[in-house]
Amino acid sequence: LSEEDHVKVEQGANVSGYEIQISNKRNFKQKKTYSLKKNKTQKVIKKYKGKKLELGKAYYVRIRTYKNDNGTKVYGSWSDRIRCQM
Repeated sequence: LSEEDHVKVEQGANVSGYEIQISNKRNFKQKKTYSLKKNKTQKVIKKYKGKKLELGKAYYVRIRTYKNDNGTKVYGSWSDRIRCQM
């Protein structure tokens, strides 16, 4: 086990990028959002809310796509949440 979480996404067609949220709450009331550009497919998350991820603690992760449409971001729906045990 390590104090980081690797999030890997499959590239979709006609998307500008991805948003990844991580939370220690199932309902994502307390969350941190990371963005990925289209040409990136992996994000290494080392911190949550300014602190290192804690070993033995559970975090929840979800992802969605977005597309830039005339300067406005249009978002897809969030994926199902995934529980990650550090």
